[in-house]
Amino acid sequence: MKIRRIVSFTARGTRLTEFINAVHESDIICISQRCSHGEYSGKIYYTDLEKLKKEALKYRIDMYLEQYNSGVYKVMRYRARYGIVIGMVFTAFFILAMSNIALRIEVNGNSYVSDSEILEALEDNGIKHGAFIPFLDLSLAEFEVKRAIEDLTWVAIRNRGGKIIVDVKEFEHNEGSVHSNIPCNIVSVRDAQIVSVRLHRGQCEVAEGSAVAKGDVLISGIQVNDQNDFTVAHAEGEIIGDYVEKEKFIRFFESEKKEYTKKIRKSYLDFFGFRIPLFIGNRRDFNADYSEKTDFFTVFDHELPIGIVSAQYDVYDFVTSVDTEERTAEYLEEQIYLYEKNFFEMCEIIDRKIEKQKYDDRLEYDVTYVVRGSIGTEKPVFPGKKENRSED
Repeated sequence: MKIRRIVSFTARGTRLTEFINAVHESDIICISQRCSHGEYSGKIYYTDLEKLKKEALKYRIDMYLEQYNSGVYKVMRYRARYGIVIGMVFTAFFILAMSNIALRIEVNGNSYVSDSEILEALEDNGIKHGAFIPFLDLSLAEFEVKRAIEDLTWVAIRNRGGKIIVDVKEFEHNEGSVHSNIPCNIVSVRDAQIVSVRLHRGQCEVAEGSAVAKGDVLISGIQVNDQNDFTVAHAEGEIIGDYVEKEKFIRFFESEKKEYTKKIRKSYLDFFGFRIPLFIGNRRDFNADYSEKTDFFTVFDHELPIGIVSAQYDVYDFVTSVDTEERTAEYLEEQIYLYEKNFFEMCEIIDRKIEKQKYDDRLEYDVTYVVRGSIGTEKPVFPGKKENRSED
């Protein structure tokens, strides 16, 4: 059985009789017809609607469609609404599915271990772009990546939506350090006078109270015994010496400072790592300090890779200020204090001499330090040999 849509109509006009006769003479099927008080109404199949409209236009009839009163129409009337619901459900499932696929891999905490080296180790454990996250063993991958890269002391892997976040910590490497498998000497990095010597491995080449120049060998990795036999080792020890450091500090009387004027808040849509501005206008056309916070959407307690980024701009202008000589001196003293705290924290300042120079536009302080601290650094015994990091 074929179910057809039915349309109810009402027609009005000065040539209504001619219009009614034309409908009767046509092949339009019209039921429930009624004509009273200058109005003609009835019901037709939806497929005849265009024919009825043509007749109404021919006789200048005003026609009103009142309702579609069939079961089929009711289904079709709500079809758009159902489509919206179905679309929303499909979108939710799509987002859930996409949030379980590794779309981005973010590495944090590394400085000398490269991203590519870490990403290669991750890929060896199945963590790569396009991987299905529920199938990944993140705990096992943490262990394997740490074992594969010996310079990492800690690895933590987590996922947030479609993003894999890898946090790492590295061994603390001192500047100039040499891998423990490589034979090395300890040489002086400064002209200094030796204060104390602590030898752990190797052959000491200096004594307390002696003077050394930059580049002199302090502890040799080449050890010679009484029979003139020698062995090569990784020298270890600590040489403390007194040395001189000089630094110049300058402060102008006139300077530019930040003056904060207002706060501007803007929002972005973070969609799978892409940011879409939720405002009109330029993103940034002013000087400002920037901070942000992202709130990700969740579905069934599952965080999606979609969220709102709340950005705040602390807008400022540069203003020129002129300080007195006393205030400028205070700034310089504060600058000297911070310098000593940052650069001599592991050392001891034995003596400090400050020479002050005043000019028309600035103050200059020339500071001479006598510092006591470690003066040795590791250098390979065979400089031309590359450091091959083989597994123990």
